[in-house]
Amino acid sequence: MTDFQARVRAVLDAVVSRSVIDHGEDIRTLAASRDPLNMLAVLIRRRGWSRTRLLLEDTLVAKNRAYGDSARRPVRVFSSASPVEQIRVRLDDKLSRIERGDDAGEDTVLDLMGYLVLLIMMEVEE
Repeated sequence: MTDFQARVRAVLDAVVSRSVIDHGEDIRTLAASRDPLNMLAVLIRRRGWSRTRLLLEDTLVAKNRAYGDSARRPVRVFSSASPVEQIRVRLDDKLSRIERGDDAGEDTVLDLMGYLVLLIMMEVEE
């Protein structure tokens, strides 16, 4: 197991141990709380914990293998924003796509959950 995969699992373990009450809010309302751990917990539970956890972990590990550690260590050609701020921008982009119903053949909610995991990982490291 890589260090990255261990950190992903730690976040997902924290999510499963979190007590969450889902009031059925839409994703934008969930996001307005600005609580990434709660939002992630609600979204994962809505899809089914075991299946979503495995899919999310596999997806994040595969993307980390393909892109390297670009979320935490961006190349900084066009943006000088902090890695955390860049993840927040990506989260806003995903929320916008979900709100407009524009998935473009992707699983935008899964991508959103992946960025939430990355954000939580980076906030823990700060």
